[in-house]
Amino acid sequence: MFWRKRGTEQKGEKRKAVKKIVGPLWAHMVTRYRVTDDVLQNLRRVERHGLVEDKPVIMIRMFDLATADKTGVSIEDFESLDGHPELVLYAGYYRSVLGVATDIHIEKK
Repeated sequence: MFWRKRGTEQKGEKRKAVKKIVGPLWAHMVTRYRVTDDVLQNLRRVERHGLVEDKPVIMIRMFDLATADKTGVSIEDFESLDGHPELVLYAGYYRSVLGVATDIHIEKK
């Protein structure tokens, strides 16, 4: 993860809490759950920091953006899904080493 001082964002750059599924997370979903590329392109993730066995991890929830839009639910961050567990398709955690997802533990909900 790279850190920047406040006010140093480049023009048009914003931090988004809702992110696409990419990299090792994409590969994990394809190999573990046989999720197709078409489905993965429509899934999004929200994350927050957490602890598992006293080790820092990234807690993750995956949901279908189109389904959330159809139900009128605005997903802005991890906690936005607390009141809408029916929208969470996959959840779990992973460790982040030098910004790369490792030790991925995600379950289908």
